[in-house]
Amino acid sequence: MRFKRLTPASLFLNGLVVVCTLILTFPLVWIVMMSLKQQAEVMTLPPRFVFTPTFENFRVLFDAAQAGATSYGTIKVDFLTPVANSVVISLGAVLVSLIAGVPAGYVLARRDIPRKEDIAFFILGFRAGPANSDSSLSGFSA
Repeated sequence: MRFKRLTPASLFLNGLVVVCTLILTFPLVWIVMMSLKQQAEVMTLPPRFVFTPTFENFRVLFDAAQAGATSYGTIKVDFLTPVANSVVISLGAVLVSLIAGVPAGYVLARRDIPRKEDIAFFILGFRAGPANSDSSLSGFSA
């Protein structure tokens, strides 16, 4: 196996990829770090990157029966019910889409029906168009 010699251009591009990756992943790392800190540590300036992690925030979030006085105050959060509702609705939407889409796709791909290219273009046109192009519906007026 022959290895290619690294040129300055490829080193620069690889470095650019690394920098872009760090910039794009930093917000996710920051969110995870903040979720593992106490409130006093979250608000410190300059931010500390070395801290003792705590799972108190997650205990309060997932255990509404145990929720009580924390460093954030007294909070009662019903977090799992909305998440469960979202999962049920999204799974239902996927199931309905599969039940309707798989047979339609099979028929359009395998059968010779009149105007099937027009039907396929019509279906794909909904995917390519904007979700809401009417400005009066979005709450903004021009």
